[in-house]
Amino acid sequence: RFGGGEYSQTLSFSLSDVAENNDFDRLGSRVDIVEGSPYYGISRSITPGLPYKVGLVAAVISLFFFWRNKFARYILAAFLVLGVSMFPYTGWIVGMFTTPFQLWRLTWLMPFGFAFAFLIWVGLQVTQKIPLVQQWKQWVNPLLYISIYVVLIVAIVFVRPWAMSNVATKNLDEVEIYNNYLGMAKLMNELDVNAPVIIGGPDAATNSIIPSLTMKYNPLVFRVQAGGEQRKLWLSLMGEDISLEERYAQLHENKIEYLLIKGDPDWLMDLLKNHPDNIVFLFKDRRFSLYKLIP
Repeated sequence: RFGGGEYSQTLSFSLSDVAENNDFDRLGSRVDIVEGSPYYGISRSITPGLPYKVGLVAAVISLFFFWRNKFARYILAAFLVLGVSMFPYTGWIVGMFTTPFQLWRLTWLMPFGFAFAFLIWVGLQVTQKIPLVQQWKQWVNPLLYISIYVVLIVAIVFVRPWAMSNVATKNLDEVEIYNNYLGMAKLMNELDVNAPVIIGGPDAATNSIIPSLTMKYNPLVFRVQAGGEQRKLWLSLMGEDISLEERYAQLHENKIEYLLIKGDPDWLMDLLKNHPDNIVFLFKDRRFSLYKLIP
């Protein structure tokens, strides 16, 4: 996914690389850096809240079970990785494999659900040692299981509205959008091509989705949402304030053979009108169209 883009030449695996590539602005606040040193770790500002507290408690309790319980070893190992990644004097070592920019994504891999289930299991194990529970085991154990299920269901009912309020809604039909991507990918892959140069637009997302649709085409640029030379090149072809002939010349100068276009931008209609023999419409699937440029 990095091929053909500016990131393939500017991947930073240390803070010195970040400084050399002038990428500190892109690093943001997701890592905490020890000033004047090469050491950094996942920022504590992105690890607050109940899930991390549950994970911490589960990791501590797993110390008493990990010798004989594989599940406890998994919980302990997972959250130790997070702890090592947060501590700057060890986090930089993990960052040498992930890059500083991707280090914080380790938080996505933490088994919070498993940690919560582990605590429930530990609670059940402890209750089994209570004399009263042992005496009435036949009745108490089913009651405990039913109580846990009831508590979980009630928690879902009360927590769901709060959780959904934290999810950004775009009022988009995501299923239809991805079905459209799949339909367009099928049509593009059915063409007999030999790695032609392609560019997408007029929005950056359409250009960036190309490597996910097909491997039969060679994107001129990739990941153009951020700044940089690749975005400048993409804007020189897909920007709005470009004259008709300048755009047409840029397309040929960069040896563009195919255009993946979302919608019907005015500049494309003008190109079709003024150069009907050089731009050929191939097919359309809902919001996306594919055009071929002929020298």
